[in-house]
Amino acid sequence: MFIFIALLSFQLHGYQNEAKFAILIASVLAGIGGFLLLKLYNRKQKKIV
Repeated sequence: MFIFIALLSFQLHGYQNEAKFAILIASVLAGIGGFLLLKLYNRKQKKIV
């Protein structure tokens, strides 16, 4: 969805490519952050039980 909005927002291909790259990096970082958060939470749950 964000890539679609970026394509509508920017006419120059350079800006479109930068927006796509930024969206990709943000998605990867969010995935890694979520994975680490869930892994940390899971580790705490195992110690309690």
